Amino acid sequence: MDGKRPSIQVMDTNNDGFYNNADGNVSRVAVNTGTPLLITKRDRIVDKTGGGGPRDTLARMPEQSTRPSWRQIK
Repeated sequence: MDGKRPSIQVMDTNNDGFYNNADGNVSRVAVNTGTPLLITKRDRIVDKTGGGGPRDTLARMPEQSTRPSWRQIK
């Protein structure tokens, strides 16, 4: 969490179902007030925070598998 924007497009701001440059490289938006409720699906995260209103669908960040270092193997 360094404050930099993600290296991949996470938000679909124009609601076309694609996470690409057409979304304007948006990485932050205002959220609804209320209890945070995130539903994680296989390839998407659905944000149902707050009462009514539109639901935000976010792309999942890619998982990076790393090899253990020699310190972890000891």
